[in-house]
Amino acid sequence: MQTSRSLCGIGVDPRRLLTTSIPVDGGNWPLVSVKSSPPIPKDMMLAAMDEITGVRVKAPIKVGDVLMTDLLGTGCDVVATRNVKRVQATSPARAA
Repeated sequence: MQTSRSLCGIGVDPRRLLTTSIPVDGGNWPLVSVKSSPPIPKDMMLAAMDEITGVRVKAPIKVGDVLMTDLLGTGCDVVATRNVKRVQATSPARAA
């Protein structure tokens, strides 16, 4: 019995779904969870995280909103996976 290399293509272009969170300004939650859509090449995961670091978004945000487009030229977007409502900023109480 002989075996040969599989021709199915599995592992040729490994991709992974990137999941993380991004800070939100003016929302009822301080962070919004996000994912890449579609999955990005596995060897670009760290570079993608570096690209996302430092990004801030403003509320309101709905599930499915595209928060970043064409991440690192991959054609993948960063999409919200949680709703975040806008809240009014409260002014600090004045001392009497």
